[in-house]
Amino acid sequence: MGVVRILSLVLAGAMHWGTALGQEFPAREMTMLVPNGHGGPTDAIARAVAEESYSALKQRMVIVNKPGASATLATAEVFRARPDGYTLLLGDNISTVFQPLRMKLPYGGPDDFQPVIKLANIANVLVVRADSPWKTLEEFVAEAKKRPGAMRVSTAGRYTGTDLNMLELNHVAKIDTTTVPVSGGTGESVKLLLGGHIEAIVAAPVAVIGQVQGGALRVLATFGDRRNTLFPDALSTAESGYKTTMSVIVFISAPKNLDPAALQRLNAAFTEAVKSPRFQEFARRNGYDVDPLGPEQFGKELTAWRRYFVRLAETIGVESQK
Repeated sequence: MGVVRILSLVLAGAMHWGTALGQEFPAREMTMLVPNGHGGPTDAIARAVAEESYSALKQRMVIVNKPGASATLATAEVFRARPDGYTLLLGDNISTVFQPLRMKLPYGGPDDFQPVIKLANIANVLVVRADSPWKTLEEFVAEAKKRPGAMRVSTAGRYTGTDLNMLELNHVAKIDTTTVPVSGGTGESVKLLLGGHIEAIVAAPVAVIGQVQGGALRVLATFGDRRNTLFPDALSTAESGYKTTMSVIVFISAPKNLDPAALQRLNAAFTEAVKSPRFQEFARRNGYDVDPLGPEQFGKELTAWRRYFVRLAETIGVESQK
């Protein structure tokens, strides 16, 4: 058999495999890696969308939590995975877009992944104790201006989304608060706040809703240009005159060069999942702004986020580890 004939058979087999993958996919259970610990906002979204997508995919999706290294461990693992659609990432704009700007990582940014679908926007909130003297963001800012460096605000880790929210507000409002990054997540921040060790925290809405409803905490503002449905009385930072537009966005991505037919199948299944009544109710209860965007449109948004983070990093003087 000639060399040309052999090459023709190999290429034909490869084309057949790609088509078969798309037709039969998924033929077994899939894995979705979450770069954060169990019980957090991204973990909850991953489990909700996995459950709702089962009826369309007819296969189980195993959720694997792999926190660490500023949420880049799981992201890097998916970057290295085979692009067959069986390993997916519940990603966010911080670990995928921002962290590569300051850290030496196996991946360089969103262009190293295949976006599958954008799921939702999560606007963090600024929270104080209910018995604190500050009833509004303006009052909090005024106090911070009186006492530079004295107001302590706990965040979920250095250069996480919550930390970037406060660092950006410091710049825009021309205040100097001391951010207190913790490694134990929002639960640790809440304990510090209730214990009187700090003046405020930045957190995802769902992480504090119970304490707010119970009368222990008060939401002063939602970071971004719109209010959060869980706290409709709390103004957005933009409404209060502070243009801080950073929110955390969560999405599903896959290794680059994913088979097009598998991509189409996954996107259709996840789109159906997030539009389901149960997922919509889940999002409403947790204060998530559902925003399902397809691969092409969402890819453009990720590119815009990269430009945004480049400017933000320069503005707030992000420390580079490269």
